[in-house]
Amino acid sequence: MPNPPRRLGFVLAATEHGTLIVNRFDRHTNASGTFGVGYKLLDEALYEPFEIATAQRLLVARRSYFRDGVVVVDCGANIGVNTIEWAHTMTGWGAVIAIQAQERLFYALAGDIALNNCFNARAIFAAADQVDGARRIPTSDCLSPAASAARNCGRRTATNSSVRRSTMTPTS
Repeated sequence: MPNPPRRLGFVLAATEHGTLIVNRFDRHTNASGTFGVGYKLLDEALYEPFEIATAQRLLVARRSYFRDGVVVVDCGANIGVNTIEWAHTMTGWGAVIAIQAQERLFYALAGDIALNNCFNARAIFAAADQVDGARRIPTSDCLSPAASAARNCGRRTATNSSVRRSTMTPTS
């Protein structure tokens, strides 16, 4: 018996960052233009090269001052573009901890880490917040445009120097 027709949200894309699992519906359009990690990767094969290069230079500088063992945390890692680039940069001398609270994006993040052989990166299915506790994390509709682009997984908080693990309760 054949399977019923279904839409494909996640696809493999050959990007400048490596092969990535990308949500082809990750886009939002407003008066300022169209944005979203998936949109940028599928449109240009590249995501925020200036920001990534700046962070890579900072990581290398950190190593020069404090030696090997640099650890960087990518909170809200999405599908892991920064995670992949940082892990490649720090191969042999540093590690990346990538935190992603939305389940489907976490799966793509973990897959992207594996596909790119980033053995110095670790994906964690969790949320980072100012306080310990439980939080409801919305479940994105990965088959609808703008469902995951810039999705806020709760209230915005002021910049905080500490990261605490929150348990999550998925919502539908």
